[in-house]
Amino acid sequence: MKNLEEAIAELRKGGVVCFPTESSYGLAVDPRSEKALAALSALKGRAANAPFALIAGSLEQARLCTGAWPRLADELSGQHWPGPLTLILPPRLGIGSACTGPSGGVGVRVSSVETARSLAIGLGFAITATSANLSGEAAANLCSEARAYFGEGVGSYLDGGRCEGRASTLVDFDAAGDAHVLREGPIVLLPPDAH
Repeated sequence: MKNLEEAIAELRKGGVVCFPTESSYGLAVDPRSEKALAALSALKGRAANAPFALIAGSLEQARLCTGAWPRLADELSGQHWPGPLTLILPPRLGIGSACTGPSGGVGVRVSSVETARSLAIGLGFAITATSANLSGEAAANLCSEARAYFGEGVGSYLDGGRCEGRASTLVDFDAAGDAHVLREGPIVLLPPDAH
């Protein structure tokens, strides 16, 4: 698929790619590049303290982004990936600081959208998964809406039709490996205390 190959090449050279996710269009850069992350923040007009979540192409790739992987993370990922479930875990060295949140963790998921997974697999590492919109504006549900926001600021656009869904369920893991649901999304989990 020529467009996908071009998008992967764009990521490798530090550029920004627009791609479809379960909920809306997203913007991808290589999270190992501080320069690419800074460019992405500037493009969106996003506050420096707002972290970028990641999409991996596989469970193995997701684990490469993290410094710890509790037993419960194995259970949740086994049950719900690929799918709209983001797990927040301690980051592995080499992940850009713009991808770590207030708890010091990095959010990662394996998307159920093949294009998103293929970008990460082609890059050889997880990609950022921030929504394709200017800070404070509505998320783009169509590729044309994302293009209207960013124009030539995005190096490659991958059109996957309309994307319209709820943002992923967010689960944060503490140092003891216990899980805390920060945001309920399409995947409804039992209270972590029930495990």
